[in-house]
Amino acid sequence: MQEVAQLLSGKGISGVPVSDKAGKIVGIVTEADIIAKVDRTGLRVADIMSPEIIVVGEETPVGEIAMLLTESPRDSSGG
Repeated sequence: MQEVAQLLSGKGISGVPVSDKAGKIVGIVTEADIIAKVDRTGLRVADIMSPEIIVVGEETPVGEIAMLLTESPRDSSGG
């Protein structure tokens, strides 16, 4: 988890996709996920990532993305 936190901080980004060994995206981990679980030891990225992701294309209008995010039931507590 520390490696992901350093990546986010170093790149100035708030989240990254998580992929399995085959390269398939299986979730996303965000700063909020890490902060919510920072006091727990022994956790792996798989333990804190959000497995439900929304995928959009680069040409997707921002308004459509906003609608997807507001309509999608998400657990903002990080898992």
